[in-house]
Amino acid sequence: MDLYQRRVAQLELKKAVTTSLPEPTEDEFVVISTSEHATLPERKTSLVGTDLIMAIPEGHYGRIAPRSGLALKEIDVAAGVIDSDYRGKVSVLLVNNSELPFTVKAGDRVAQLILEKISTPPVTLTDRINETEHGEDGFGSMGIASIEEQAEDIDDNEFIISYLSGTPIITKYKKQESLAVRDVPLKEQLPKLSSGYK
Repeated sequence: MDLYQRRVAQLELKKAVTTSLPEPTEDEFVVISTSEHATLPERKTSLVGTDLIMAIPEGHYGRIAPRSGLALKEIDVAAGVIDSDYRGKVSVLLVNNSELPFTVKAGDRVAQLILEKISTPPVTLTDRINETEHGEDGFGSMGIASIEEQAEDIDDNEFIISYLSGTPIITKYKKQESLAVRDVPLKEQLPKLSSGYK
């Protein structure tokens, strides 16, 4: 039994015109190749065609994901969701984040398909939603709140360094607002917050 059959027996692929079916490997399921030459302008989004038609199994959707080699060259994949009932040719929305034009040739591997299971429960309109501790606060508010709750136990010239979604959050107490620091080296930030830092 080949890899297609072993992994998702219900996934059906066919070529529309010229491209051959991509050969799956153990580490990537379906490679998506272009069927045309195209030049992607710098800092622009371009729709690139393929000759690939597929039938996604019911209860799944196909996510078009970027390839690491192109991502290293600042070529990314924008929104790419293939519904299970779509039967047209697949196109790939490529984003050139670089400062130079980028050329793809017919047959170049530009993306990969990932099949993901989805849940589509019935939707009910209601006037009331159950309350939670999180409530309406978003955008990292839970993390910031958890830091600020410690303020009463910290001296005036002390600070806390925490990480919220990969961003260092430095909070100086007391009675001063939190400071979210981005894109600034930590050693450049700390002297401003504590004279005791060396």
